[in-house]
Amino acid sequence: MRYGVTQGVRAGRDTSFKMRVEVAGKLLPSTSVEYKTYREASPLYQVSKGAPPFLLMHGDADQLVAFKNSEAMEQALKEVGAEVSLLRIPGGGHGADFPGAKNPPDYLTEMVRWFDRHLRKN
Repeated sequence: MRYGVTQGVRAGRDTSFKMRVEVAGKLLPSTSVEYKTYREASPLYQVSKGAPPFLLMHGDADQLVAFKNSEAMEQALKEVGAEVSLLRIPGGGHGADFPGAKNPPDYLTEMVRWFDRHLRKN
């Protein structure tokens, strides 16, 4: 199961939505359509108290979405008291199979454990 892009466009530079919102806030009035669009598009600005549990899995060699985006999402969720687990996939690139991963953890078993813990009725 995959969800939408958390933030960035390219891992090699800081192109996160949060950064864009911050830049837009300096260049544009906070009432502008562009500013509001960037802010509304960023999941970081949608995190709130009462958020459900999250399992984030991210390859640390992802060239499309920087790993730091998952770290930022993890931090935002922790700040509101949400349960969150971030599973780093060493050497893993972008995609559900984490291409290029070096000795990856058993992320499929971790997904099943997570779903069992949060969704299975005892």
